[in-house]
Amino acid sequence: MKRFCYSALLIAVTGGGAFFIGRQGLPKTGGGPDFLGMPAPVSLGKTLRVSDPVRQQAEFGRFLMGLSPEGAASEAHEVWSAPGEQQEISERKRLFCYAWGKVAGAAAVEFARKEPGVGKVAAISGALAGWASQDPQAARQWISSRLEPGERLLHTWALIDGWARHDPRAATEYVLSFPNTPGVDRFIRSIAGEMVRVGGPAAADWAMALPPGSLRQTGVEEVTGGWARTAPSPASDWAFALQDSALATRAVDRAITEWARADGIAAGGFLERQPASVIRDAAVSAYLAVLATEDLQAVSHWAKTIRNSSLREQSLRRIADEWMARNPEATLAWLPSSGLDAEAQKEIATTGEPR
Repeated sequence: MKRFCYSALLIAVTGGGAFFIGRQGLPKTGGGPDFLGMPAPVSLGKTLRVSDPVRQQAEFGRFLMGLSPEGAASEAHEVWSAPGEQQEISERKRLFCYAWGKVAGAAAVEFARKEPGVGKVAAISGALAGWASQDPQAARQWISSRLEPGERLLHTWALIDGWARHDPRAATEYVLSFPNTPGVDRFIRSIAGEMVRVGGPAAADWAMALPPGSLRQTGVEEVTGGWARTAPSPASDWAFALQDSALATRAVDRAITEWARADGIAAGGFLERQPASVIRDAAVSAYLAVLATEDLQAVSHWAKTIRNSSLREQSLRRIADEWMARNPEATLAWLPSSGLDAEAQKEIATTGEPR
C-alpha cells in the first residue's frame, strides 16, 4: 500500500501461482514449435522436476494444453508422484484435473475421488470445474445421479466455479433454482468474481438483479470489492449511489477498504469530496481500519469527521485495542489526541499497564 502521509493528505484535499489453461488445439505433448523459446519437454515426469519454477510452469502448461483423454490417466500418475511443497502439489493436481475434466470429465472426477494424498479436494474441484466449463449439464447430472445428498455440496461448489467461467448468467440461473440450499452465498461469490471479469458495470447490474436479501447483499459486496481492485473510483461512486442504505454501507466498506490498501492518499481524497451522510460515516470507518495500520496520528483527524458518535467511538476503540496489543507506548502517546473521552482513555490505558 502506498504509505500514508498525513501532511501530504491535507495538502491534497485542501489533491492460484496459477497460470492460464488455454483452449484445446494447441501443440500436443512432445511436439510442435518451441514454447517461449524452449525445446519441447521430454516427459511430464522430468518437467515436474525442473528446478526453475517459471520454466516448470511453462512446460507443465504446455502439457496441459495438449492433454488427451487417452493419455490423461497415465500422465496423472506422474503428477501424483512428483515431489513438492503441499501447496504446490495441491495446485498442480487442481490444474491437471481441470485440464483433464475439460476433455474427459467423468474419468477425471472418478480418478480424483479415488486417489488419496495431499490435494485430493483440490483435484476433485479442478476436475469438476473443468468439466463444467465445457458441459455443465453433464457435470450437474453426474452429481445428482452418483452422489448422496451429503456429498454434493463440495462438488456443487466446483460445478458452479467452472460453469461461471463459461457462462456466469446460466450459472446464476441454476443457483437461484435452489435458494435454500446451504452454501448458496458461496456460489454467488464465485459467480461475482467471474462477472467482474466481464466488467464492473455489467457485474453491478447483475448483482442488483439478484433477489433482495442475503444473496443480493453478497453479490453487491463481492462485485464492489472485485471492481475496486482495478477501478476503485467508479466502484466507489457506484457504491455511494446505491439507494438501499444497508447495501450501500456494506458496499462502500468493501470499496474503500480495497482502495485504501492500494492507494491511501487517493482514497482519502475521494472521501474528502463526499458530503456528510450515514454512508460516508461507514466509508470513513472502513478507511480508518486501513489507515491505522500505518499512520495512527492521522486517525484522529478522520475520526472527527464521523457524525455518528457511536460509530466514531466504536472505530476508535477497535483501533486503540489493536495498537495497545502490539505497541502500548505509541498507543498511550496517542490517546490524549485520539478523540476518545477520558473514561475510555483510562480504560484502554489500564489494559496496557504491566501486571
